[in-house]
Amino acid sequence: MEQNTPSRYIYIRCSTDHQDYMQQMHTIQGYFTRMGIGQDTITAIYSEKVSGTVKHTERKLATLLEQCESGDYIYMSELSRLGRSMSDLFAIVTEASERNITIIQCKDGSAIENKSISGKALLFALGLAAEIEVANTRQRTQAAIDAIQAKIARGETHISKIGKVCTHLGREKGCDTSAARAASIETKKRRAVEWRENNVGYNAVRRWVYAGQTDEWILEEFHQQHKAQPEHYSTPLGCDLTLPTLIKWKREFRLIK
Repeated sequence: MEQNTPSRYIYIRCSTDHQDYMQQMHTIQGYFTRMGIGQDTITAIYSEKVSGTVKHTERKLATLLEQCESGDYIYMSELSRLGRSMSDLFAIVTEASERNITIIQCKDGSAIENKSISGKALLFALGLAAEIEVANTRQRTQAAIDAIQAKIARGETHISKIGKVCTHLGREKGCDTSAARAASIETKKRRAVEWRENNVGYNAVRRWVYAGQTDEWILEEFHQQHKAQPEHYSTPLGCDLTLPTLIKWKREFRLIK
């Protein structure tokens, strides 16, 4: 009986909206070049912007695993892209191994599995490193908070540019945060402008609109480009273009033309 050709999927993840997928795609494409894997053999690219501490069952990764069949491949730049919880990493790899799905870490070309002793050791080491990184980040954040609270306790704080200093975490009743809110709004506006100016997909849609292409044509073309180049053709949230978002963009085009 003729065997079906295995499907190949790419999984990329960033933790925040301000990060992009370019470095991960560069690592994956470098691996494809070394191994002679053509881009046209990729079935789909799954991308999302969510913290790796969120369980995979609550991310697009779960959808990808459901899509995979026995013999399929999942490529990602490095193991930390799958997640940063050791228990979750073992759950992901166990499911993949039991269903004969191969996960490839393109950074070094290794297959991630937990059937062999060496595979389990590698998975444990990488998973532990991911958890340590998360723990260190939390410790640094807590240390900064503790330092601020200590200064407050010693009376070393003063009225700052953002208003009255609150003496506990969270907002104190009556605490003046209007300046901080205004600064935050201005920062968001500036980032939105920078994104519109530099994003390949956004500017491509603007050209298509000015060229008179229909909404249906634009959505389909963007969809195809999003599958092939999600780091360039995505909304600010890393998603595919939808009709409501397209309508919103078209309103912006008329204002900034």
